[in-house]
Amino acid sequence: MDMRPDKTRVQVISRRLGMPGDILIQRLQTIKENAINDKQQLTVANSTWNPQKDARLLSLGKFINVCERTQFGLHILTKLLDDDWYQSNMENETQQDPDYKMILTVEFEKSLKYGFGMSLFTLIESGFRIFLRAVDPIACKGATGTFDSIHKSLLGSKQLNFPGANRQAAEELLDFVRLIRNLIHNDGVYFDEYGNDKTVIYKSTPYHFYHGKPIGFVYWDLLLTLADDIRRLLVQVISHPKIATQCQVSDPFMAY
Repeated sequence: MDMRPDKTRVQVISRRLGMPGDILIQRLQTIKENAINDKQQLTVANSTWNPQKDARLLSLGKFINVCERTQFGLHILTKLLDDDWYQSNMENETQQDPDYKMILTVEFEKSLKYGFGMSLFTLIESGFRIFLRAVDPIACKGATGTFDSIHKSLLGSKQLNFPGANRQAAEELLDFVRLIRNLIHNDGVYFDEYGNDKTVIYKSTPYHFYHGKPIGFVYWDLLLTLADDIRRLLVQVISHPKIATQCQVSDPFMAY
């Protein structure tokens, strides 16, 4: 079907995506396929794990689902660039107004980006809490403490004892993820409970968070990089002997 894209909306969304939409979808596809391969390899190597109940496999399944539904959302976003789509699907006269179309399109893209980020951060946090509870049920008050305490305990010397360089890289990633989650909670503005600014290093690059100020560096490209690093970290943790040798790691957050 031919499209009648609005040039102004196309330009705005292209700037917000930071890359052509088809490139973004393909990058998500590559990340998703890597996660599918990870899950398949872990399933073959651990035939006693129940794919429907075991948190080790379900965490990767959730990751794959996040990528898939984000790809689906990006396909829908292309519809919102098309004036013919609005004409066919929006009956109210005010919904044909160019300003209305722009607001709806931008807000949809923003909600898609926020949803992608929050879903990734939720699955790594919930997964780490489950894994810590599996190896040490009393650590961090039954894995109910702050996420900062959870990941430091799980990766630390008393639990998985990640090598120094791996642990530092993981903690840099997770500290960065926590701050970006703060941004999403506050619609792109950073707030610190003590009113302090914060600088973190991620992949040798400093990122500055200023209290009460909007942050402009959380583009799709950065979120995709974080997503792939989260995938790698999940696989590292799941493959660790102290996690992999658990008879069963149940997921209390199963949706079915």
